[in-house]
Amino acid sequence: IKGTRAKANPLAESEKMVVETDDFKSFVKTMEALIEKHGEERKNFLKLVDTLQERIFVLENQLNLLKAPTTKKWFEFWR
Repeated sequence: IKGTRAKANPLAESEKMVVETDDFKSFVKTMEALIEKHGEERKNFLKLVDTLQERIFVLENQLNLLKAPTTKKWFEFWR
């Protein structure tokens, strides 16, 4: 593209990013908390999925039970 120039690197080669020990410890603590929270949410989600599967199974069975009597007419009970 005409007239565009590459943007300068925000961190020049002479500049260095310094990470202090406290910063790293804080980062690690935050990551551990996020991982723990993710695990809890995953467990809750799996419980929800299991509950929904059970309810769907029960509803399907109830529907099948409701459909069963319609195979015969009410006056054909002696067959």
